[in-house]
Amino acid sequence: LGVSGAVAGFVIPYLSDRLGRRPVLVAGCLLGVVTPLVALYASTSGWMMMAALATGWMAGGTFSLFMATIPFESVGPKTLTTAMALPMGIGELLGGGLCPAVGGALADHFGLAAPLCLQIGAALLAGLVSMAIVETAPARLNARPTGDPVLIREPHP
Repeated sequence: LGVSGAVAGFVIPYLSDRLGRRPVLVAGCLLGVVTPLVALYASTSGWMMMAALATGWMAGGTFSLFMATIPFESVGPKTLTTAMALPMGIGELLGGGLCPAVGGALADHFGLAAPLCLQIGAALLAGLVSMAIVETAPARLNARPTGDPVLIREPHP
């Protein structure tokens, strides 16, 4: 899983540069559904399970997109740090603080499959929310059929 996450950290951003931020973010978030589904329902060989889990773990490659790249390309320099800190802070509070407690309470009440269902719901919600982002990939924006290139803010030193 560690190798899968490391590979995804390069592959997902590379694909987002070529195909656009939104489609890659949506697909990457939806890949996050694979891991809990395999954990819940797979009764296959170890190699098949490992391949399926590694595929689902590729969703981790989207983190650099929604925590850094998209905020950086979406706002001006005055609000950049806030735009980058919000997803990180909310992710730490919800994903690191609240969701483990909620998952544990759900497991106590409904059984051990409940936290995995929570993970499936979170991945589906992330994919749905990702459909609403405005495309920020410079290659996609500058290739618009209107012929007018969009001015993309250059990074500040």
